[in-house]
Amino acid sequence: MSTSSREHLRISKKRDDVDSVPYKPCVFFDFTRYYKKLGAKTVKIKIKILAILAVLLLLGGCSAVGGEDGILLRPPRPASGDLDDIQRLLTQEAGSEITYKYPKKGDYRYAVIPYDLDSDGNKENVVFYQLKSKADGIRVAIFKKEGGKWHKAAETAGLFDDVDRIIFYDFDGNGVSEILIGWAGYLDNANILTAYRFVDGHLAEIPILPSDGETSYSTSLTYAELALCDIDKDKKGKELISVELNTVLGKAKARQWEMTDSGTGSYFKSIDSVNINGDFKSFKSSEMADYDNAKQALFLTAQKNDGMLCTKMIGHDSINGGLVSLLEGDYSSRFSARDIEGDGTIKIPYESLLPCYKSNDNSENPLYLTTWSRYDHAAQNSLSPIFMAVHNRIDGYYLKLNKEWVYIITAKYDPASKIMSFYKVNPTSGSSAQFGDELFRLRSCKPSQLKDVESQGYHKLAENNQRVYCASIGSEESSALNINYETLQENFKLMVNS
Repeated sequence: MSTSSREHLRISKKRDDVDSVPYKPCVFFDFTRYYKKLGAKTVKIKIKILAILAVLLLLGGCSAVGGEDGILLRPPRPASGDLDDIQRLLTQEAGSEITYKYPKKGDYRYAVIPYDLDSDGNKENVVFYQLKSKADGIRVAIFKKEGGKWHKAAETAGLFDDVDRIIFYDFDGNGVSEILIGWAGYLDNANILTAYRFVDGHLAEIPILPSDGETSYSTSLTYAELALCDIDKDKKGKELISVELNTVLGKAKARQWEMTDSGTGSYFKSIDSVNINGDFKSFKSSEMADYDNAKQALFLTAQKNDGMLCTKMIGHDSINGGLVSLLEGDYSSRFSARDIEGDGTIKIPYESLLPCYKSNDNSENPLYLTTWSRYDHAAQNSLSPIFMAVHNRIDGYYLKLNKEWVYIITAKYDPASKIMSFYKVNPTSGSSAQFGDELFRLRSCKPSQLKDVESQGYHKLAENNQRVYCASIGSEESSALNINYETLQENFKLMVNS
């Protein structure tokens, strides 16, 4: 396979819509561009380094792909000879260059996906591709190996020009996995799901009964988010949950689906649904996670019409059965729910203005106090605060506030100097408070600027590959609030995917 063809098969490191997957792509230094700057004497040394890296990659079970964007890692894929055969068959039939397409979400984010579709003990290859002319749109092909040779066993036209995700699961329990393909719509939250089974070397489409009470079948389902999970935690199988959004009304609904047999054939039908209260513009992400240690829910991040994000939860009603909307309050933030502390528990954020800022004051950019909480089913389906923090989204960090600091200190941020200054709040007789004495500063700088920054009285708190983060304490008032470098370093955290 040519280098240009292989470039179509790599995962772009520029993609930023990745949710949880069973592998972690790694990005290395861009050797391709760096070599152009190397002299002849250093090239041999770099080749030796690459040889060592190659051995490490093989031992780690990952494969490397070169390209103009650098070296990327991905999970093991079919042998290169198999890819060459599939590439050759596709180009011979198409008669022109093809572009491989990658699912944006889900467990299978590569264009050539090996999977045993008919449970015969041998893996077929599912391939998403499109002609360079894009005249025929995206296509999905099934390649099967028989007699030592690959051949295209089945193919069907897709919808739109991108793939949202692909799901393999045995929904009817017959030992053979069904194939669910989500096609990424041109509009947000308007993806289309189609279902298939690979039978006798052919792709057969599985009908879908669109919604409650309807009797007419469809060949597709419109959805905003999709999840396959054991939401009732009965360990008997997984359930398919879809979330649909009416963008005109801003209303959303979650549905649970099952595959059933009518006597004349199998189809998917909606067996339960629940309304998701709120006024939504779009859904940004979803994640299945445990709560209360033993229960599971679908955590949804929705964007409201005012641009803020809010978290909704869909769970299983252990008493009455079926789906239930767990979190009814309007908890708004600029962040999505996440395992921010890395302890396996999803925290839900909501925000309020820091002291000294007014909601109707547009003279300066206000800063917010973010409360990260966990869902507490026992507390009447509400949130229990875990910690409060001030976030700096521009520089990618946050500072946890000790309880004695909350509502006692506030902050200002100067983007030009990268300095966030914290002040004591001076209460007034009026309805608003005033900025008091400055207590301390947080500042980010380049590694090359660290010595100069330290000469100005700053102490290093943390660093990453690109920035160094420092603090400077300059007020006697700080001691009374137990503000010291040790405490600041302990409370200072870098954001991941902020």
